[in-house]
Amino acid sequence: MFAMVILLLPFAENKIIPIGHSHSISLFDGCFLLVSLVWAAVLVKTRTIFNPIQNNKKFLLFLGVGGALTLNNAVSIGFDFSPSMVNPLILASGLIFAAASFAILLDPNRDLPKSAYRYSTLMAMFFWAVLIWVRTIQYSHYRKVTLYHTLTFPFIDSRQTALFIALATLVGISCALITKRKSLIYFLLPVATLSIAQTGARSVMFLFILAWAGFLAAMSVLEYFRTRSLPPELSTLLLSTLLSAFLLLVTLDPNGMRSLSLFQHSLMSILTGEADPYRGDCWRSLLYYYFFGTDEEFGRLRNSPFFTAPHNTYLEYLVKFGVSSVILLVLFLGTLIGFNTTALLKNKNSSWMPLHAATLMGLLMIAGLLYAYPIFQVRFLWVFFGFTGAVLSLDPSDNRSLPGPKIIPTDAV
Repeated sequence: MFAMVILLLPFAENKIIPIGHSHSISLFDGCFLLVSLVWAAVLVKTRTIFNPIQNNKKFLLFLGVGGALTLNNAVSIGFDFSPSMVNPLILASGLIFAAASFAILLDPNRDLPKSAYRYSTLMAMFFWAVLIWVRTIQYSHYRKVTLYHTLTFPFIDSRQTALFIALATLVGISCALITKRKSLIYFLLPVATLSIAQTGARSVMFLFILAWAGFLAAMSVLEYFRTRSLPPELSTLLLSTLLSAFLLLVTLDPNGMRSLSLFQHSLMSILTGEADPYRGDCWRSLLYYYFFGTDEEFGRLRNSPFFTAPHNTYLEYLVKFGVSSVILLVLFLGTLIGFNTTALLKNKNSSWMPLHAATLMGLLMIAGLLYAYPIFQVRFLWVFFGFTGAVLSLDPSDNRSLPGPKIIPTDAV
């Protein structure tokens, strides 16, 4: 049943169930909450829930910081059903999804890398079919639905689609290396690259390319310092990268060109918003009015599009909740990023090392995209947080009977 619910992830933002006068949840929300409640009842009945809580203090710290962030924001605006993406209700429900995903995925009887690989491969096949459909369909009414031949389905926004593909690909390729199915990397990466390009999401494509480069660098550097040689998988990864670049250039269309357009700008112009005039004007106005503006000027700003859609989560938290909220937000993301970095370095000798590298790059992608786009309302983001916590908890260097490679201590040889 959980597998069926997970398959609904791409449709989470489209299948809506109305509850009350002005609020709604997705079909995935309802199914996932139902499954997680049943799972929690089973864990409580069998008393197996206490061991995961006791043995996984890292993820509990992440949830604790998230709870503090939620309460801090609630003090400022209160809990309500407004559609704002910084609404504390979104954070609170997201934390529930992260905790439920963590509890469900933390199953000693499940081979997590194999399950993640199968899911990522299935999603790649799904988006390959959608990509062919979007690129070949000629009916004008469908072109309008897909925003003039961009790939948005099954999400409501092309950046959500692109981020989902990027995260699934990073996890899928790392698990392909762990499960020794390297040949399908030649399928996973090209499909992901072409699909992200077809969304036209500039920020996601820019971050995905940087994350992929970081993934290759992390694997190469750690393996080189361990064995004084490059990893044998590097040739497969580099060839699949070249194949992806070749297919992207051959099939490049206006959407693909747009997705690569950020590479025409310097990193400083991207960070300051000069690469996008709207974002640049928006960020400068918000910063000025927050630190130097009068109450009258700030009142006018609250009614402007800049205040309602700043396209920068960090800046949005600063303006609406203050410095304390931004600090808690950075700590919230920093806990998982820090724990993943530590796990990557600690498990550099383990065959699970690619998965730690992939989850770390995925978290850095999320942190970077929050700088350009508010995404906390997207459910698969919280499921990814829960998945990351499960990966940390199923650390093969732990002396517990869990699936995955085991490391033999050197003093026992």
